[in-house]
Amino acid sequence: MSVGAYEVDFDLCEATGKRIYITAAKAYVYANRIQCKNRRNGDRHAVHAFRCPDCGHWHIGHMTKSRKRNKDVAA
Repeated sequence: MSVGAYEVDFDLCEATGKRIYITAAKAYVYANRIQCKNRRNGDRHAVHAFRCPDCGHWHIGHMTKSRKRNKDVAA
């Protein structure tokens, strides 16, 4: 099997450059997989799925300090 067989085509958000997930469910599944892999490698920073305000699709990323602060205030 060639290396090209492992390549997966995916769409990127033009505004952020992040991978697009069409549904929240898929984004959360991949976020959990990435989180588990990161913990095994020693990265304790949380990974979250979120809806992009620019393209309207779902992305995965680390929660920024300002988002954490706003989440704590809203709670």
